[in-house]
Amino acid sequence: MSENRLIKLDRRELLKVGSVGLLGVGLTACSPAEVTREPIHFDSFISILPDNKIEVVVPDVELGQGVFTTLAKIVADELGADWDSVEARIAQGSAEFANPLKGYQATGRSQAVQGFYTPLRTAGAAVRSILIQAAANIWSVASTDCSVQNSYVICNQDGRKLRFSELAEDASSLALPESPDLKPQSEFKLIGHTTKRLDTPAKCRGSAEYTIDVQLPGMLSAAIKHGAWANGEIQIGNEAEILSMPGIAGIVKRPEFIAVVAEKYYQAQKVISTLRVTAPEMATPPVTSSAYRTKLRDDLDASDGRVLDDAPPIAFGVRDLEATYSVPFLAHATMEPMTCVARFDDGAIDIWTGTQGPALAQTEIAKALDIAPDKVSIYRPFAGGGFGRRFFFDYCLQAALIAREFPGRPVKLIWSREEDTANDYYRPAVAARLRSRLTDGGMISAFSAQVSAASILEQNVPGVLKGGPDRTLFGGLNNTPYEFGEARFVWHEQISPVRIGMWRAVSYSQNAFFMESFMDECAHSLGQDPAQFRLEHAQSDPRMRSVIEKVMDMSGWSDGRPLGIAAVKSYGSYVAQVVELSDASERIQAKRVWCAVDCGMAVDPGGVIAQMESGIIYGLTAALYGEITFENGRVDQSNFHDYRMLSLLETPEIETAIVDSGAALGGVGEPGLPPIAPALANAIFAKRGMRLRELPFKLDVN
Repeated sequence: MSENRLIKLDRRELLKVGSVGLLGVGLTACSPAEVTREPIHFDSFISILPDNKIEVVVPDVELGQGVFTTLAKIVADELGADWDSVEARIAQGSAEFANPLKGYQATGRSQAVQGFYTPLRTAGAAVRSILIQAAANIWSVASTDCSVQNSYVICNQDGRKLRFSELAEDASSLALPESPDLKPQSEFKLIGHTTKRLDTPAKCRGSAEYTIDVQLPGMLSAAIKHGAWANGEIQIGNEAEILSMPGIAGIVKRPEFIAVVAEKYYQAQKVISTLRVTAPEMATPPVTSSAYRTKLRDDLDASDGRVLDDAPPIAFGVRDLEATYSVPFLAHATMEPMTCVARFDDGAIDIWTGTQGPALAQTEIAKALDIAPDKVSIYRPFAGGGFGRRFFFDYCLQAALIAREFPGRPVKLIWSREEDTANDYYRPAVAARLRSRLTDGGMISAFSAQVSAASILEQNVPGVLKGGPDRTLFGGLNNTPYEFGEARFVWHEQISPVRIGMWRAVSYSQNAFFMESFMDECAHSLGQDPAQFRLEHAQSDPRMRSVIEKVMDMSGWSDGRPLGIAAVKSYGSYVAQVVELSDASERIQAKRVWCAVDCGMAVDPGGVIAQMESGIIYGLTAALYGEITFENGRVDQSNFHDYRMLSLLETPEIETAIVDSGAALGGVGEPGLPPIAPALANAIFAKRGMRLRELPFKLDVN
């Protein structure tokens, strides 16, 4: 069969072909009988379709971070597939897709590529080996005389070739090797190179399906209103009147929420927007956000903190430096609010949602509905952002409970932006006091950090710490590449008055601001250049030094312009950033940002750069605007008018360089964020002589 001949089809055959691909004058060669065959599935990750397309099942959910492309690329390169023929599909919730670094299925911690790189390469190599063997059997040659290229197996002796799809059935009868030979890095065609993203065409056309787009026959829509977090109650005195309205299918009342279910979402939302939350009189009024932030700082003076590793107190001398910093609660503000589709029928439930934590959602939904976990099926479309928020399952559980009241009919629950903003699992508010002992030689000889914060772990899983300190609160403080001699870390435990959870870069998002601002203060106190000061304290870490030196070179650091620098190791990667402020005197605005990143090998350089830019923009938004406040049991912010995002006009020019150290793979989804706030703070000091130690910064600083 020739590779690209024209096929003449009658009307019925044309319809068959149209069901599996785009129609055109010049179709890829395949017979009408061939296109009606089912795909051949080789393992959990790889299928070959009759038209020679390769389908890769991506184990993590696509949140915009690029795993839909990067993980598929790993398989495709090892398989020897033509990238233009590769399609991807997000895996449903299943233990077989557990991340090896976590032991369960979840998207987060910047561990998608780190965790699945070797398993996916192995899967691709295994299928490649049996395709080669199948071709060798047909040609009666040794498998070593065959190679793969662009979804073909080629006979090296005479150039004969067969498409993967022509070999798939024979290959599927062969056993997959457990330890196939992996390609040497020198033979990579896709890994390490920027390729087109697989999700871009559908997203540009508007055909990409997010949870909010899911449409099922007979589907109902639900709008929701939550009680205030301080024992609020929702009053609904006109229930009979609501139920008589056109399109209203029912009302689901729970202690923590009320949902109105209707034929159309606008009908449900119109009703839910009229309901009011009333808070009962309480002997002790709920704490306000301003009072809580004051308590965080005051408790740094307490003597009963939990000490990490029983480190002894440090004797600070005359030449010591101390600074106190604080950050507020932050919302995730994903572009797609929390949304879930659920269908309950015959003791089982199907769930459609872009969850980051399908394993936990499956367990908790089963528990709430009193059914076996294997009766909960979770399907995952694209997700419109996550940043840690979609790891929590509250909205999935709500959809399941609502759908149970309408057996056999799917129900799509959509949180309004207002409900999404006011009922998040917020990034904790944190205060920290850092102290250093400085030497006459211009070095830090001792360092201590006290952190006043609530524990995400303890508040979501009470008792998990068993009375010990929460080490996760110190990421970016107790594991920096800097050498200080003596070091001590103390946690002053708090109980958060609002729900808290993982936010992009988790503890690094605030601790990098503390640490890198403080490093700048120490350098200036000693009359030292801030970049050189960091290099002197990272003598034993060449990767840290390399990103600092690279970003210094990129930004023209030695030119004497007022610039701010920060460098952070997080999630296995190193990132250094330099910020230059705009000349506008009426407000703070970053004009340019230079970024150097060492994430080991960059599997997709374009994706790495995109994630650095994404982290910088998200981090600048938090540094300039991000703050959740509350009073009388209610969150003050409701939508993007009072919880602002960085605008396109305010976005700086960003230049990113990838430093290839040859080290083990690191993450990229989160490491771009931690350095930007301190780099901005340090640029403000360099240009205006003002030391800002509290986020968010004020825009009208003169």
